Amino acid sequence: MNLGSFRTLEEYFKSIDENIKLIFPHDDKYVTRYNYLSHQLNTWIHPYVVKGGMTVDGGYLNDHGPEHISKVILRASQLVKNSDIILSEYETYILLMSIHIHDVGNILGRVDHEINSLSIIQKFGIHAGHDRIEWECIFEIAEAHGGHPKDKISDLAPDTILDFEVRKPLLAAILKLADELAEDRSRASRFELQNGLLPELAEIYHRYSHCLHSTVVDIAGRQIKLSFDVEEKDLCKLFKKKVKDAEGERVIEVYLINEIYERTYKTHLERMYCMRFTRPELQINKIRVDITITTDKMDHRNKPIKKQISYDIGEVGYPSTASEGIFSICPTLSEFTGEKICRMSIDQCLTNVTATY
Repeated sequence: MNLGSFRTLEEYFKSIDENIKLIFPHDDKYVTRYNYLSHQLNTWIHPYVVKGGMTVDGGYLNDHGPEHISKVILRASQLVKNSDIILSEYETYILLMSIHIHDVGNILGRVDHEINSLSIIQKFGIHAGHDRIEWECIFEIAEAHGGHPKDKISDLAPDTILDFEVRKPLLAAILKLADELAEDRSRASRFELQNGLLPELAEIYHRYSHCLHSTVVDIAGRQIKLSFDVEEKDLCKLFKKKVKDAEGERVIEVYLINEIYERTYKTHLERMYCMRFTRPELQINKIRVDITITTDKMDHRNKPIKKQISYDIGEVGYPSTASEGIFSICPTLSEFTGEKICRMSIDQCLTNVTATY
């Protein structure tokens, strides 16, 4: 498989002549099947995932609709394109279907959503193909993108499905990292955000997504570039967030800048984990983060003055279980947390700041 001029795996897959012998099991019409299923899901399931989650959990998920699915497909395509990964036509079908179903379980609530997808898709079983083995493979890959235990991909193994090789760990790693990289402003509910209509426990997630305006998968440079834009007025606000840890489930307050640090560090962890299953065909070594802070002050041209915080998150030093999160890799960022920014003026705290590691 070579994506060539195709932008996405989906565009490539839909161009395949399904009548060619031996590229799909039993010479079934997999392109026709995918077109039908993706249309059904985009029409009847994906648009209602957020509403279903609200009904069950009372929260307000960021976007899980057709646009999110398209973005995950795009990110997966960017990971594959220009790398040495070569997917068969059948593996491409398995990956695309796994992307389509990975989040549909949220319609029954956030808890165990990666598992609940099964009950949703079973409703389409008659038209989705009758092969239980094939669907078990798709669900295993989709389920590995989240939930507990965190290390699910290690339990997968390359397999032969209907006489075709399917590299489950590789496909699961592409999906998991692509899903992580789809967390940009297209997922934020912008109208609700701008008009104060979001539940207070949901706002921080939408605020984070809205700040992330660009994600670049740089295969040649072996890095992922995340670009944020934050307004000064949002720096010293505290946002409520529900967390679950050894103390149980509780609500804490966080600053947006701290949330960006935490989430970009999570992206770094996801990158490290997924690379275990994509090497040597795909190797990404670091996460590059650029945070532009638009201040309330104007320059001589009457344009807002901007400050910059930049850092690279990669593997440094000897691995240790005793970690302080991102601050163990980028220690200077501890001087620019929400707490410290709020104790000083932004000019004092962020004058000529560029912290690169």
